[in-house]
Amino acid sequence: MKSVFKYSVILVCLGVEGLQSDIAGIANEIEIDPNKRYQMMSGFGATAPFIEKKIYDFPKEVREKFLDLMFSDMGARMSILYNDVQPSYEFKNFPDEEDKYQYWLMQEAKKRGVEIFYSIASSPPAKWKANKNVNGNKKDKREPNYLLEEHYSDYAKYLSDYIKGYEKVGITINVVGLQNEPDFNADYPSCLWTKEQLSEFAKVVKKLFVSSKVKAKISFPDTVGWKTAIEYTAFAFKDTEAVNAVDIIGAHTFGGGDQARLFELAAKYNKTVWQTSSADLRGSDESMVDGLRWAKEITEDLTYGNVSAWIYWWLVAFSRRPCANALTRYNGQDNILVIPKRFWVFSQFSRFIRGGAVRIESADFISDLKTCAFLDSNKTTIILVVVNDANKEEKFEISVAGHAVEKIRGFRTTETEDMAELKIMSDRSPVIPPKSVATYLIDIKSNTMF
Repeated sequence: MKSVFKYSVILVCLGVEGLQSDIAGIANEIEIDPNKRYQMMSGFGATAPFIEKKIYDFPKEVREKFLDLMFSDMGARMSILYNDVQPSYEFKNFPDEEDKYQYWLMQEAKKRGVEIFYSIASSPPAKWKANKNVNGNKKDKREPNYLLEEHYSDYAKYLSDYIKGYEKVGITINVVGLQNEPDFNADYPSCLWTKEQLSEFAKVVKKLFVSSKVKAKISFPDTVGWKTAIEYTAFAFKDTEAVNAVDIIGAHTFGGGDQARLFELAAKYNKTVWQTSSADLRGSDESMVDGLRWAKEITEDLTYGNVSAWIYWWLVAFSRRPCANALTRYNGQDNILVIPKRFWVFSQFSRFIRGGAVRIESADFISDLKTCAFLDSNKTTIILVVVNDANKEEKFEISVAGHAVEKIRGFRTTETEDMAELKIMSDRSPVIPPKSVATYLIDIKSNTMF
């Protein structure tokens, strides 16, 4: 290491070994350098469109447990809640019946510490669309499912009224997405936008937001995949006014593509990238196999894609059979809230990597491990997530360049453990079990900070 100081920390997945400055005989190493910094995080979250009332209708004890699991520090402690801008508001008594349960969920999330409310439009009102219908028609692609240009200003005001309406009742909409998947014609509330149309609309919305003093950031384009997000963004950013209109480049993961290329494009214009929806819509695995899949995907998006926010699709699915389109599953017939391993693995990241944390260098020399590291907003704690997808345990040593360590806490998820808290132990070898995900909170002495 180039740093004058090098403090070694030995970690144990059955516990955390004592702090030592020089450990002989351990070849594998994870080097953390807090001075090499990357993206600042907004956090992790999930969505609830169309299911808020079902959550409200849970039996009381299940409902409270569920809300705590999602938003408090006993579970995922999400930073972001993704919401829907409905296409049929009148704004006479807002939030009206249309948003009664969404507003309730926002309040419960805010009470438990959610910091960012991200709302995305599903469709403009039917009266302003070419097909006079909020839904698209997948069977007949000739049906014109788009917003008429003469109503761009009307719809921009509609979005502004939505944000102002929530502000009056104590909810700040921090980010608004102009359109959920503008490149997908769905038979539910949806709207198609070409690259040209969405770019033009972004400028109209930003102009109105500035004049009416709406502070919400604008997310664009929130397409089905990384590839189309690159196409929409590259086109829009040929126009300086469009560049200034967009605050966050959002994309879903369903359509594939290269997230690193999107970040490279965003970085040229000093924009952040959010992964705004991901899930296995057809899967049924709820085991640690699925959990590890998501651990690797999240780590890749954070390190290779440099995303500043990572959002799963639904908070909960309603099914008696196993499924993978949500973080959790409610079996109403038997009144059972099922918590798949993907929820606990997601929580290994979301509970600790909060808004304001900055990703820092974590160079690992162990082929079977994947890692990512963050410095928290107070610059006093390093958050290290280690994923071992191998069928064997791995020994490893962690070095923190230039900083002494005060204390280490740890949490681990395996096939038999759900974010089990790790105790400090001095009589065990440093080892991470096979098929596990561990998060280590490394407190750094204040007199060695930046």
